[in-house]
Amino acid sequence: MKKLENKQTTLKMNDKEAKYSDLIKVCINAPVQGGFNIQQIKQRLRIADALETDGDLKFEDNDADNLQEIVSEFKWATVHKDVVQFVEDVQNMKRVK
Repeated sequence: MKKLENKQTTLKMNDKEAKYSDLIKVCINAPVQGGFNIQQIKQRLRIADALETDGDLKFEDNDADNLQEIVSEFKWATVHKDVVQFVEDVQNMKRVK
């Protein structure tokens, strides 16, 4: 299992500052070319389920690997230091017991 702190950013979404969980929702719901196959839908739903917490985000290893791939391939519509920090934090999630 891997952990990601659900940090507050200065990026605005719906007139409020986004947390990492908000950015993950954007990434996992962004359509891929040709749409999602059923396996991709299930993988992304498992990631979404892990977002239903007020504390740190915890992902099973396989879900963390999928999230890292999704986030690294996501195309951002803005240039912002918080995007860079978010992507780096996702790529460097720490293993927990």
